[in-house]
Amino acid sequence: MVCDVVPESMLNKAIACYGVTNVLSQALAPAAALWLYRYGFWFMAVALAAITLVVIITGRFIKYNEKDYVNPGQKFRIYEKSALPAAYTIIFFAMGTASVYSFVPLMAQERDISHIGLFFTVSAVGLLISRVFNASFCKKAGEKKVFYTGAVMFSVGFAILAFSYSTLMMLAAAAVYGVGAGFVHPVANTRAVKNCDPADRGLATGTFMMSQDLGMTIGAVVWGLISENIGFTAVYITVAALGVTMMYVFHKFLCGLLE
Repeated sequence: MVCDVVPESMLNKAIACYGVTNVLSQALAPAAALWLYRYGFWFMAVALAAITLVVIITGRFIKYNEKDYVNPGQKFRIYEKSALPAAYTIIFFAMGTASVYSFVPLMAQERDISHIGLFFTVSAVGLLISRVFNASFCKKAGEKKVFYTGAVMFSVGFAILAFSYSTLMMLAAAAVYGVGAGFVHPVANTRAVKNCDPADRGLATGTFMMSQDLGMTIGAVVWGLISENIGFTAVYITVAALGVTMMYVFHKFLCGLLE
């Protein structure tokens, strides 16, 4: 719906703004959940029901004419072909992201690193900052430079993480990773929906998200096997190399589609 209600010239900025609110919710939710749980599970369930009601109410303010984006005569399709280049790219990004959410706490425990919760706070702040300025940077430097800059930071962040044995090193890795991820994701997401027919943007978004989920699933399995048999250093060195692979895939499949 975000893609449909904004002008095409503002698409990158709109997706970045949407991403900012998504990051904010992910950063605030764990703390809010812990606070609510102190009052009991029943209280938490009621609070979540109230939040859902707010979602329904605020959704009524979206000016969106669904009939303009529905084509009843269209044949059933599982994916949008024009979104595949972006989908190929985001698989590698998602595999790297899976290593953060699944294994950073375990690595910190193994290496006796304290205050690991700060890692996720710092990475969320980095994501927030880079997404806020993403559209402006794309307008000035171009999407290609923004993506490559983000991909390099993405890889460097994981390279630092591989050899982190202190809280300070972990936070440095979180900051670099967060900023890099905030540059990479909006560019790929914008391209997933920008090259298709407006009526197919929902399908293009689904194709993009499906690849992201696939990358998260593959990553969780692969990094689990590597960490168990070789160790966490090998996991994050491999993820850093994966960032280089992501740049190659972007160059091969998506780069030519950018202005």
